[in-house]
Amino acid sequence: MIIMNSVKFKIFWVVILFAFSLCAESRTVKCYRCNGTGRIYFQHGIGTFGHSNKKSQCPICHQWILAGVSHSDPCPACNGLGSTNKPDYNNSSQRNKSNGGNSSNNDVPVQNGFTAEQQLALDMMNASLSGYDGFMDQNRCYGKVYKYNPQNHKGQFQLTQSINNRKRCRIASFTGNGGVTIWGDNEFYAVNVKNEIIEKLMDIHKKGEYVKDFTITNTGKYWCVSYGKDNWFAWHANGFQGLYDALNQFIKMGVGIRSVAMDENEHFIVVGDNGHVVYSMQYEKVVKDAINKFGQVYGVSLTIDGGCILCCQNGVYFNGLASSVADVLKKINYIPKVFKHSYTGHYFFGNGTDYVYNYWF
Repeated sequence: MIIMNSVKFKIFWVVILFAFSLCAESRTVKCYRCNGTGRIYFQHGIGTFGHSNKKSQCPICHQWILAGVSHSDPCPACNGLGSTNKPDYNNSSQRNKSNGGNSSNNDVPVQNGFTAEQQLALDMMNASLSGYDGFMDQNRCYGKVYKYNPQNHKGQFQLTQSINNRKRCRIASFTGNGGVTIWGDNEFYAVNVKNEIIEKLMDIHKKGEYVKDFTITNTGKYWCVSYGKDNWFAWHANGFQGLYDALNQFIKMGVGIRSVAMDENEHFIVVGDNGHVVYSMQYEKVVKDAINKFGQVYGVSLTIDGGCILCCQNGVYFNGLASSVADVLKKINYIPKVFKHSYTGHYFFGNGTDYVYNYWF
């Protein structure tokens, strides 16, 4: 009899706790503003088409964000939790609240967790975006795709003309307002870049050495050229210690450097002629996923906001790309081996020769 009472006692409390959990759960609902994510995106990264130094003010945190750079904040309607309490309509104080804000005369009216001015700013930003968000898995290309902003496009006509005049290009790398185009014979054209870049490329050309890769970060802060002749190879860069250490690993191994990518946050990926890849830990997953899906890596590209593209033996793998560029990749009949892109949607990619390429900058 004592045992039965003990069992009944335990069952009683299990039922009570289960009922309590159900009641607690029933008091919350998925946030209407962020749809349960807990984040509100002011703009997505790798989302503009063309270059602009224009900044827009986030209506939530009021920071000024560079066009195309990904930015989000905790949802103001649920404080980043993704869920909110159900309103108690039997409580008069709840009836005086609307969309997460108090409706007293001293408060600013809000809509979906924003003031009217904040909502208008966000609506105007979203209205300027074109393209689509989604996922690409076709024509040997795989990765996330984002909307872009055509209003931010600023053409780099001098670089474009340098390619159009010759009707060929092997490598092109660019900043927001300049860059370098290189041909198979190591002739090059440069505009709005540091004099040390021009001097180094001229020296390589005069000595009959071969440029294997040239890259410059989106703001022009860092740059690197890898080059060689016969069985001799080298690199020259204005970068940071992590990049130098990675480049020197290949020199010590006696392996030429096929491709280099880095960003202003001192992240990098370096690829050797043998397919070996050295990278910042931030890119460990995307590099491994790319190799598992498409094989050996040939060319890499990074952007200031973490966008990464890897050209592999059997396809192109990326973690974010403007839908305008994705639309071009859908139509090409070759696998790119060289790829340079920026957060603004500028791009150059080709098969590593002078005559097969696509670009827009």
